[in-house]
Amino acid sequence: MTARNMDSMIVSLLAAMLLLVACSSDAGGPKDVQLELAIQDGKMNVDTGIIRVKQGDNVTFRITSDQAGGFHLHGYNFVVDVGPHETKEMKFEADATGRFVIKLHPFGADHSGHQDSMNKDDATDDHEGEDTQHTEDEQEESVGHGEEEITLATLEVLPR
Repeated sequence: MTARNMDSMIVSLLAAMLLLVACSSDAGGPKDVQLELAIQDGKMNVDTGIIRVKQGDNVTFRITSDQAGGFHLHGYNFVVDVGPHETKEMKFEADATGRFVIKLHPFGADHSGHQDSMNKDDATDDHEGEDTQHTEDEQEESVGHGEEEITLATLEVLPR
């Protein structure tokens, strides 16, 4: 075998290996992204203040908070009630790209019976599960107009 044939064979083998790795990898597909988010003294444990995911990723936020309030992912219009001594989950597919602010809307002393909204499609359903759903507008009405809202971070959904 000549050196030229050997070089050609090596290049062909490397190309075949790269193609095999590229085809077997799911690097371009959606991922399951799970994040443990802790709110303490009005701040969330996100160092840069930005949570980055890719479009199509299935995202789960597991949220703990030292104060009661509505954990609100603006733009997606998801709201989950959080409070001391509990862990709540917010699950969604990151289908919309862009930057979305995450805020905590603290509950006042007169707050009672607030409800969770885990899925933006649920807010438009026939409310079969009334105890677990509400829209962004209902959230804002129940929190009150004079109460502070705390910006915690930004979700950045990048195109795939």
